[in-house]
Amino acid sequence: MIHRHGFSLVELLVALALSSIIMLGLVHANRNAARLLHEAEYLLVVNRGVSVLLTQLEHDVSATIPYQKPVSYAPMQAKPKEGEQKTETTQETPPPKPDEKKKEDQFVPSVMLEPFEDATFRALDRKWQQTKRFSMVTTTVLEVYDEPMERVVRVCYELVLEKKLSSPDRSVYTLYRVQTPATANIKGESKKDEDPKKAPPLQRYVVAERVKHFSLEAAYAKRPPQKDQKQAAGSTADASPEEPAKTFVWGEKEEKEKSKYMAPEQYALYLEVWDTPLKRSYSFTTVLPVFARIEAAPPAKPEAPGAQKDEQGAGEKKPEAGDKKPETGEEIQPPAVAEGAHA
Repeated sequence: MIHRHGFSLVELLVALALSSIIMLGLVHANRNAARLLHEAEYLLVVNRGVSVLLTQLEHDVSATIPYQKPVSYAPMQAKPKEGEQKTETTQETPPPKPDEKKKEDQFVPSVMLEPFEDATFRALDRKWQQTKRFSMVTTTVLEVYDEPMERVVRVCYELVLEKKLSSPDRSVYTLYRVQTPATANIKGESKKDEDPKKAPPLQRYVVAERVKHFSLEAAYAKRPPQKDQKQAAGSTADASPEEPAKTFVWGEKEEKEKSKYMAPEQYALYLEVWDTPLKRSYSFTTVLPVFARIEAAPPAKPEAPGAQKDEQGAGEKKPEAGDKKPETGEEIQPPAVAEGAHA
């Protein structure tokens, strides 16, 4: 008889163990490849959104201009036809109301940077402060065919917390961009009492979603003291430039007292965005320069109460003896000296 030998039980167990190890390695490699593919897709989506936001921010910031009060022009009158007499109509403009006069005299900053008071975080080995609202006067190139558009507008970026997506462990924000031709509207908000038909247009749309951190830090040249302004103007160009000051807040005080120019020189931006499943965040940093270099007006000096009277009286000539009176033409006599008095 011929005896045929097969695999023993030990050999089968060893083969099964080796094949299971190989299968586990293949499954693990397949899962890692699928995870990396999903992460690459999420990163691609985030990069597309961030690139659009940075392009829009760069244009708005680089074209920042100082605020100017809007000028209202009188409506043009139609020319009279031949044979018609030209009638002049004069309409008395009513004096401005006290509330309107206060609004006109109210200071409007060209740039406004407002952070959250209690939202600070650490990134890149330093401390940052979350930006709540960023407003500026700038120019726009967005136009609609056959529709008049304003060239100088107020642009406001506002960061709003999304409560439905947020949790105690994570914060999710949405960044909005508001544009309006009313350059005095610093916050980009619509007034409740204003007629929507007569109100200036207010365009509001989303520029970034699933934002974790959005922080802007302004860098500006310090304003020299008022006594040293002449010395600074006559100083040589060889002097080493002073290191710019940095702040997360910008408003009336910075523009009037601290900064040498109407707007900061540049902004340091830190942006961190969540991916689609809100499990991982990606950070981006850049510097946004401001091309406008318009020096801020010096602070107004308080005038003394008698300064105006002295200036008015300085140009008037006092009458002297021998001059003629303009009313009668008689000569002015010198004052009489009392007896016993010494001249």
